[in-house]
Amino acid sequence: MEKLYDIAKFSGRKEVTFNLWKLKVHNALYSEGLEKYLNNPPNGKKNGKEYTLEVKEDRRALGFVKSTLADNLFTRYTQDPPQLCHELFAEVKKDYGTLDAQTVYFLRQNFQNCHKDANEDMRDYLHRLDERKRELADGGYKVTEQDYILQIMAGTQEEFGDYISIQTGNAAIEDLDRNVLCDQLIKQDSY
Repeated sequence: MEKLYDIAKFSGRKEVTFNLWKLKVHNALYSEGLEKYLNNPPNGKKNGKEYTLEVKEDRRALGFVKSTLADNLFTRYTQDPPQLCHELFAEVKKDYGTLDAQTVYFLRQNFQNCHKDANEDMRDYLHRLDERKRELADGGYKVTEQDYILQIMAGTQEEFGDYISIQTGNAAIEDLDRNVLCDQLIKQDSY
C-alpha cells in the first residue's frame, strides 16, 4: 500500500512533517476503508466473530502505519507487540503532533470550506466534516458545538437551505441540537 500511495517514511525530522505524514496515512487508510483504526480500537465483544474481523482489519492498518515509519521510529515504536493501530498512532502523535499557526489556519479554512457535494451521501459529508473537525482538535484548536452546527448548516445550504430554515425557524443557535439536525438532514437526504 505504501508505494501505491507514495508516502515518504516518517522519521520525526523536518524532511517529512508529522502533519503531512498523518494526512497521507489517513488518506491511504481511508481509501482502504481502514481509517477508523487510527483513532479507535476494534469494535465488538471480545472473542466474537465481529471483533475477530475488526482485529484483523486493525492489524492491516497497523502494519501499514508501521511500514511508513523510518527505521529509527519503527524500532522505537514496535518493541512491545502486539499493539493496536490507534495505540501506535497515539504514541507517535504524542511525540511529534504539534501544529504551527499556518497549519491550523489551513485546517480551519478546510473546515469552513467543507460543503456537501450534490451527489454525496449526507452521512459521507458529515463524516468528512467530522474528520476535519478532528484534525483541528488534534492540533489543539477546539471547534465549538455552535460553530460545528453553523458549518453543517452552511455546508448543506445549497441543497437543503429551505429545509434548514423551516426546521430551525427562529431558534437560537444555543437551542439547536447537532444530533437532531444531523438525523433530520440524513432523513431528508434519503428522499
